[in-house]
Amino acid sequence: MKYQNDRHSMDIVFVLLVFASFMITATLLISLGTNEYRRIAASMQQNDNVRLPSAYVTQKVRQCRTEDAVHVTELDGSPALTLRQEIGGKNYVTWLYTRKGTLRELLVPEGNSDFEPATGTPVLPIQDLSFEELGPGVVLVSLTPEDGFKETFIVTTAPR
Repeated sequence: MKYQNDRHSMDIVFVLLVFASFMITATLLISLGTNEYRRIAASMQQNDNVRLPSAYVTQKVRQCRTEDAVHVTELDGSPALTLRQEIGGKNYVTWLYTRKGTLRELLVPEGNSDFEPATGTPVLPIQDLSFEELGPGVVLVSLTPEDGFKETFIVTTAPR
């Protein structure tokens, strides 16, 4: 009878050891998965911080129908991009510029220079933005998003 009790005790110990090893393995896998998820999420966030502002500026420039609609200028001493367009038979100018750490957009009637840059719509947070006109409809854009990774790219209009 004693032999049966010892064997029964060993079975319980074996089951507990298997269960403990399973729990330790599961905990390690969850920990590794969590760390990998955090790394991937941080990488995606960093890519989005660069891609969103560059995609926004590129799309705005490519919406222009003619090469002479895009010009680099200044607004309150900061670089700005003006995009001329016709809406409902009237001419308008879209200003893209930075103010207080944000990329801003402002649509005003063409010829109207009496506007406040503070009234522009904040689009995206951004540290720095500069433009250089390389030719008709060709603009070199340098931008630095919040995370500090500078990106420089060339964007052209899409004449139709």
